[in-house]
Amino acid sequence: FKSVNDSFGHLAGDRVLVELHNRLRALLRDHDVIGRLGGDELAIVLDGTSPELAKSIADALRIAVSRDPVVLDDGERLVMSLSCGVAQAGPGMTRHELIKRADEALYVAKNNGRDCVAMHSLSDKDA
Repeated sequence: FKSVNDSFGHLAGDRVLVELHNRLRALLRDHDVIGRLGGDELAIVLDGTSPELAKSIADALRIAVSRDPVVLDDGERLVMSLSCGVAQAGPGMTRHELIKRADEALYVAKNNGRDCVAMHSLSDKDA
């Protein structure tokens, strides 16, 4: 969001954030939680969801985010993309450990060219 704020102003950055939230919320269940971790990183908690379903949801979110540009008040059209890191909580795992795993997967997605989904797999000892 920094590049949007720097190039188009903070009102445009706010507009992008609101549009992003609306596109994500439209595909999520009422009890799913979206939170901004900072900068351009968000966390979405999909309680009671299998890793396979979480990956499928992440792919659907990624497509929904990039499908249509955000149109600013001056007519400028901004195309968004979404890179996702998916992680599953294991027994006794803290939220900090879960976020760390999701963050590791996110960096794999970014290193794979962005606008994709990467999964952090639980090892046998975590399952």
